[in-house]
Amino acid sequence: VFFSGSLRRRMAGAFLALALLESLVFGVLAWGAYHALSVYLVRWHLEPVLELVAEVDRDGDEAAAAVLAQLADDMDIKIYRDGAGPTKYIPAPERGKPRLTRLESERYALSWRSKQGREYVLVGKIDDFDDLEEVLLQAFLLCAAGGLLAAVVFGLTLGRRISGPLLTLARRIRDGENPGDTPELLDRRDEVGLLTRAFAEREGELRAFLVREQLFTGDVSHELRTPLTVLRGGLEILEAGRSMESGPDASILARMTRTVDSMSETVNTLLLLARRPEQLERGPLDMTALVCAHANAMEQAFARRG
Repeated sequence: VFFSGSLRRRMAGAFLALALLESLVFGVLAWGAYHALSVYLVRWHLEPVLELVAEVDRDGDEAAAAVLAQLADDMDIKIYRDGAGPTKYIPAPERGKPRLTRLESERYALSWRSKQGREYVLVGKIDDFDDLEEVLLQAFLLCAAGGLLAAVVFGLTLGRRISGPLLTLARRIRDGENPGDTPELLDRRDEVGLLTRAFAEREGELRAFLVREQLFTGDVSHELRTPLTVLRGGLEILEAGRSMESGPDASILARMTRTVDSMSETVNTLLLLARRPEQLERGPLDMTALVCAHANAMEQAFARRG
């Protein structure tokens, strides 16, 4: 719907599609950043405890072990050694950097194998991450909705500002006005101004051509009326002085009279066309009489031709 119809709607649709694409890209980047941040925070939370557990086991200090057990209980961390614990969901510990595994939405496991060959698994529950995910999701949805709304409003506003001059230009052309009489459109430095100047230039050329045609038609009509007047006067003199009512001379004279009458009507028509259309008189036309007149003229012509 947004990508068809008026230019205003199409621009709003384009801005909406752009906002959707930007929201999608921003969502993917935000999720990746949140995942990297959560991994860093979990490691920062569990790795010091893992190092402390390995150190206490290496030293064999029972008092330190008791303190460590109390610390792990306070931090809600469970410590598993040498294959104990929920190994079904945890990868096998390896030497080097401890491996972090996400068990559930808020439970993480940190597995590691020491140089002495002992395996350690720490399972911690961090409740704050669930709340953080919910807050981030709400913030993202709010930003996305606001961005989409702003894109639609901005697209409609910009489309109205762009399509407004075009609609004004189209209305003036439809009403028969000269686009060159609109300085606010003619003086614009954008594509609308270029289009207006092109229409104004074309309008000027067409008006000049129409004026030349009207002048030519008027001049030709006036030049033809003079010899027609002379011919009509001569025919009237011949008709007044002819001695025979019928015969070849009478038919030739009648034919000449009809021809002069037809030429006179043509000249009068040209004179009417040379005027402005709005100045022409309009009235009802009897098409039956017109057709009958031409039919009679054709019958006479066929009769003469045999």
